[in-house]
Amino acid sequence: MRPHVLLAVVVASSAFAWLQSLTPHLLDDDSYYHARYAQLLPERGLSREFEWAQESVWRDGFSDKELLYHAFLAPFCRGGPIEARAKVATWVLNVVLVGVLAVLLVGNGFRAPWLWLLLVPALGNHFLFRMIEVRAHVLSVPLLLLGIHFLLKRRPLALWIVGFVYSWSYAAPHVLVGFACVHAIASSFDDGRFVWRPLAASTMGVFAGLVLHPYFPNDLRLWWVQNVLVLSAAWGSGGDAAIRLGEEFSPVTMREFLLTATLPALCLGGTLLAAVFRRRELSSRTRSLVAFAAAAFVLYCLSAKLVEYFAPLALLAFAAVASDLWPEGPTTWRRVLAVGLLCAIGVGVLGKSLSDTRKAVLGYPGPELGGAAGWLRQNVPPGETVVHLDWGDFPELFYFDPTHRYLIGLDPMFAFVRNPSRMRLLEDIRARRRPLDPAELGWTFDSRYLVVRRRLMGLADDALLTPVYEDGAAAVYRLRD
Repeated sequence: MRPHVLLAVVVASSAFAWLQSLTPHLLDDDSYYHARYAQLLPERGLSREFEWAQESVWRDGFSDKELLYHAFLAPFCRGGPIEARAKVATWVLNVVLVGVLAVLLVGNGFRAPWLWLLLVPALGNHFLFRMIEVRAHVLSVPLLLLGIHFLLKRRPLALWIVGFVYSWSYAAPHVLVGFACVHAIASSFDDGRFVWRPLAASTMGVFAGLVLHPYFPNDLRLWWVQNVLVLSAAWGSGGDAAIRLGEEFSPVTMREFLLTATLPALCLGGTLLAAVFRRRELSSRTRSLVAFAAAAFVLYCLSAKLVEYFAPLALLAFAAVASDLWPEGPTTWRRVLAVGLLCAIGVGVLGKSLSDTRKAVLGYPGPELGGAAGWLRQNVPPGETVVHLDWGDFPELFYFDPTHRYLIGLDPMFAFVRNPSRMRLLEDIRARRRPLDPAELGWTFDSRYLVVRRRLMGLADDALLTPVYEDGAAAVYRLRD
């Protein structure tokens, strides 16, 4: 790889390192689950039980949906401090992401690949924030981009391998199959026939990975819950009141799109204009990337979290268009003016992207349940079950106190599938649709203690409970003797 491309990789990667250094704590509550689970992985091995989530399908039918991600994270999280080490591991995957982009740009003959690499930190604060979380999508994105590279190159064996690895690394490996379908359709217009081999290889690789998975058949059940039941609740109409999904599943608004993904929005607009008015001048590579970017945009509109796929694909599509349409020839004042204008826009969106991300990172609150979890660890015998009303409490409780058992975490659907009535009970109390009855909670979940964040302490006050521990963020209550 050429020196200036390597330099661009270093510069782009340094932006992620800087963002990681802004706070000592992890971003997003789920990051704490992944960090602690990776730390426990060597002693847990391939256990099919997950006793920390008593009301989840994980309890007796666990499947590590991100096995290879946790295996990668585990060496970093051995010893302490775990948070700092998990941040380093995430930054390493950020370097991998930029490196895969470099391979894709150089390997597919893009002009000025270094320029597009330097624009990675300009992809918007939503994308950058997602890429510095300690979560498995940080591995999923480079895997998908590597799959895109092999789709463009039409290398079936490599696609089979990527699909297999994907199935061991991420809960939604079928993402690769979906983009392979887009490639097959887009390529068929150029070839005059259906291009089936890359699609077949991707599908077979993902299927083989799911069937030959160490957690088979539990992994298939979990795949169904997460990718069919959860997304049906997120993208469908209505649904049970107990299924309160995370905000990341919400659709993106036009305002969010323009403000948090400014450069991808500009890239998508320019790409679609070129696809409409200059289509005959675009290469088959570019037409496939335009189709990829359009498909990723549809996913992004459905759930804002999917900016992680849309942003880099929008940049790649625009880079492909620019590589095809930028004219050859001597330097003229018009070209100099055009380059100057584009550079000014690039610097502006880069500054906005980094500034907005910095504000978002610095404004993200640190963990709130460390004190309550510490009290539980010191005062409650190990192995007891602790009630918590919000499934979002689990990652922090599990991280700070893995000696106790909790109810449900990461997604309410895991509990709803196992026992809908118990999930409704917790959600109805949290949403104040029914009063908190200490005896009912203690009997139902065989627990003596309840932990709640500050915003829900009024529920305990209404039930005339007195905290046995309280700080500025949370409290612990005794439900029964």
